[in-house]
Amino acid sequence: MLTTYKYTFISLLSTSLKGAPILEADTRAIAAICKCLSDENRLKILQTIGLEKRSVSQIVEYLELSQPLISHHLKELRRSHLVKVEREGPFVYYYT
Repeated sequence: MLTTYKYTFISLLSTSLKGAPILEADTRAIAAICKCLSDENRLKILQTIGLEKRSVSQIVEYLELSQPLISHHLKELRRSHLVKVEREGPFVYYYT
């Protein structure tokens, strides 16, 4: 799963380095992804939801971190378009 992010990141970089002009928007997107992935807890969350969709409570239980902390990191991962959200009745599930 993290390999997918690695290849996406490398493809963004290599596109800019192949003689094409480096666009400020590309640079900002790369910086935002790097910033989001620089947190250890976010990487743990991505690993947790990489194989199957999970609710916040399942992630909290699995990682043994607080619910507000998990929710904050999920918000940042959603903002960076690194996770997707699916609602099933009253439950919200996160996946990559």
